Amino acid sequence: MVPPLQRFSLFEFCQRAQELLAPEHDRAEFIKFVLCGICNGGQVVIDPYQDVLQDHHPIQVTRDYDSLLGFEKDIIVETDMTVTPVSRHADTLTKSIHLNIEIPDPSDPGKFFTVPAHRVPNVDIGKWEGRNSVRAFFPLLWSRNRSSPILSQEEHTVFYEMGLKPAIDFLEQETGLASEWPPKYTDELFRARTTKGQLVFQTKVLRKKSVRRLGSVLRKSFKFNKVRWASGMIFMHQVQGVKAATMYNPDDYNHEDGLPDPILRAFLERNHISWNRMRHGKWFIDVAIEVKSMIKESLQWRSDSHSRLSGAALQLTDEQAVSVTALGSHHYVRDVVSHLPAVAGCRIDPGAHTYAKEAGRSAKFMTCKQALALRPGKSSRFCDGLYELYTNASQGHPSNARFEVRVPHQFAEKVLQNFDKGVLQSSLFAFDTVVWWSIRSYRVLAIKYVLMAQANSSARSRSFYGSLLLTAGCVWLANSLHCRPDDQNASRDLMGCLFPHTARAGADKNTLAYPRGSLEDVSGGSDDEDRPQTLPYHPYGMFFLVKFTHERGHSPRLDMQHIDRLPIKSFLFFFGVKFADVGLYYFHNGPRGVNTARVTNKAKVTPRFYHNEPEALPDVFNIAALGTVGNPTPIDDGLDLEESDIPEPEGTLDNALSMIWRQFFVDLVVKSPNQRGAKNPSYLKMPLEDRLTATDAIFKSKDLAKYWVIFSWRMAESKEWDRAFDHLWPPKNYQPVGNTQNYKNCIYYKKWADLLTRLTDADAKKIRKEVRVKMNELMWWPNAQQDRIWCTRTDDRYTIADSGAPQDRPAPQLLVRF
Repeated sequence: MVPPLQRFSLFEFCQRAQELLAPEHDRAEFIKFVLCGICNGGQVVIDPYQDVLQDHHPIQVTRDYDSLLGFEKDIIVETDMTVTPVSRHADTLTKSIHLNIEIPDPSDPGKFFTVPAHRVPNVDIGKWEGRNSVRAFFPLLWSRNRSSPILSQEEHTVFYEMGLKPAIDFLEQETGLASEWPPKYTDELFRARTTKGQLVFQTKVLRKKSVRRLGSVLRKSFKFNKVRWASGMIFMHQVQGVKAATMYNPDDYNHEDGLPDPILRAFLERNHISWNRMRHGKWFIDVAIEVKSMIKESLQWRSDSHSRLSGAALQLTDEQAVSVTALGSHHYVRDVVSHLPAVAGCRIDPGAHTYAKEAGRSAKFMTCKQALALRPGKSSRFCDGLYELYTNASQGHPSNARFEVRVPHQFAEKVLQNFDKGVLQSSLFAFDTVVWWSIRSYRVLAIKYVLMAQANSSARSRSFYGSLLLTAGCVWLANSLHCRPDDQNASRDLMGCLFPHTARAGADKNTLAYPRGSLEDVSGGSDDEDRPQTLPYHPYGMFFLVKFTHERGHSPRLDMQHIDRLPIKSFLFFFGVKFADVGLYYFHNGPRGVNTARVTNKAKVTPRFYHNEPEALPDVFNIAALGTVGNPTPIDDGLDLEESDIPEPEGTLDNALSMIWRQFFVDLVVKSPNQRGAKNPSYLKMPLEDRLTATDAIFKSKDLAKYWVIFSWRMAESKEWDRAFDHLWPPKNYQPVGNTQNYKNCIYYKKWADLLTRLTDADAKKIRKEVRVKMNELMWWPNAQQDRIWCTRTDDRYTIADSGAPQDRPAPQLLVRF
């Protein structure tokens, strides 16, 4: 039976929430009203359209120039610049700026394809005016297999010693300033490391005269030193604008056609960029209008206004505007605000963004680990902080509505001029500022109460699946109050558990929880029977959860009778462990969190390699091609193995050896060492679920920092490399001497020894030779010793990786060959 619907404005919703906080009401009643919309047995429907902006509402519209991005073959900064001999990894562009770089197509000379700029290897060169920066991009270093745009240590060395340092020597030969620069890259690394192991890189001031020539001289240095990957180098100039610095009222400003815009020119001059020199590259400027209520109400964009706004701003036809803002379009993303689907900004790529400019925007977020770590009687610091933030914002901090367009610089003077105020007024809500922020305050307060009630319940009650789902739901809701709701795969699975469902066929796209990627069948585009026939949606004007149980003394939880469980990968995404392990990891001896960044390596037997795909894996080896090696003799039924270690049928020798090879990498990462102290994370960054699927790709990667928190490394000599191989893959009938660590617990090691004993001596040598060939394809492996796989003791011959750690501390020793 459908409960009766009760329509509430935002003001009425806040008023009722405040009433339910009174002592005579049960807290569970408040929670279910705010998070589920349940009121006196009826279902609340939120109607923001009672607060649309009225025609007579006084507003002020301002226009400004924000950030500037430009790609040039030379550096065109017209002032002194602070240059870093060795740049920080943190200054590398790794986040999307929604712009692409052309990459030469190696298979078709003369043709290019585009790659997002943040995926192209780049390095920070220097800064000017504090926040503005210049980065060098190297298109020829990009490859589909490259995992990070950060230059490797070898590439950094080449960049400095064959490019930047020779260029500085040439530019500053008259002043003698070049002598202050370190001769070698490693010299600066040594100088930068403090006695406590911290890295403090120095900066050098480059004169305006030298800055203007730096790009061309740097290019010549690379060419002279035959650094091929530096061919095609381009420079990205990034100006981090300050909105208020160029803000003006377009109604009070008459810009004559054909004359330069003095405000734009002033913006460029203030940042020492020459308009004339910009014409040779590709430059983009963010131009914005901002709408402010003159009676201090909070303005928000209406979700149904995006086509009108984009049409007016980008000068599109009605048909084009509707198409570009269609839900499900890969170019359009809707950013729901305050859990209200009717209230949303948007992003249209390339080019236009709408959002509300609000006080106290934060990039902080909450995790399920933090939620489950709450102790009885304790409150969530994250929720407390958000509640205080929203409460403070309600005291005279209205939100303004902002519309930004990123355009090529030649269009910057004309875009968003004379914007139709009628379009703006028909596109906005105007909420009482106290009400607007109170919506968020009450939501985060209800989330806090749920998490506290769970923390006060028993470990067993908290471990119920429905309770864990509600925990993840509260975390997701809290994070989506102050930033765009996450709708990646795991979150989509979670939303399928949290919200009511509607039939896929004929669903209203505007109410769906995640329109993008879920609309094929809505439009009749697919008849795949494997697709779910229902989708989560928001029919009541707010992100209202399905009803959940909240009984005194028990952990609040979702009713699992009508809810499917999360896929394993999604559960791991939120909790870091499988459901069966939640109690062990989070509630050992009561509701206490443990260090999930630390993976235990204490096990009687290592776990098996995990392959979660329907297709069988191909054999790694082709021993049959050798022509003389026979299959091993049958397994002795009396082999002393743990029950979980009894081998599956091995089939051919290639099957058996391939299984051992794949198990080898799982065993290496599972047995990798941990730092001392239970509160410290593992040296290896990989969570347990990733270790169970480890492959040789990890050991073929040169990006060691991707996998290790800290490590020490040494360029392996041939005898060291061979000695480590002999320990990892010993010959037939090898008998270890003395006490050994790791080896005896590894499945691969037992299976390897067993396999060799079932081969002739000659065949065993041939097999071992084939394994050596495969091992020599790896870029690194542990400095294996006779008594242990992993050695962590301090050794002056090994270099601690560039991570701020002191050189005299323990770290896993890696032998590298790159």
